[in-house]
Amino acid sequence: MLLEAQTPEINVIGDSWSLAVMVLKMCLTLGAVCILAFFILRYGLPKLTGLQPNSELIRLVTRFPLDQQKALYIVEVAGKTLLLGVTNERIELLAQLEKEEIQQVLQKTPPNTPVKDFSKYLRR
Repeated sequence: MLLEAQTPEINVIGDSWSLAVMVLKMCLTLGAVCILAFFILRYGLPKLTGLQPNSELIRLVTRFPLDQQKALYIVEVAGKTLLLGVTNERIELLAQLEKEEIQQVLQKTPPNTPVKDFSKYLRR
């Protein structure tokens, strides 16, 4: 009696389907994780940290970059308009501005600046 080694039959069609099912499951799981991360970052995190992007207390009027790490900001905080100097190390109050003066300057600014024209295409 000779012992013959039995080789298992290889089901090629079944293997390719199981690979396709594994890839589909992986894509669905990755999609679910991305959607979950989006909702947590969009809605959960601001509520946990107390940061609300559309706050009525603080409003950014304009930003003027000076350097890659330095910028000037005009912000409205509780009805006051402030000019802030911002770097990586600190934020410094440079001046308190009059709201009427800022509105006059913003109205004098030409509306067809390249940045504003380009930004309207990004909002589509």
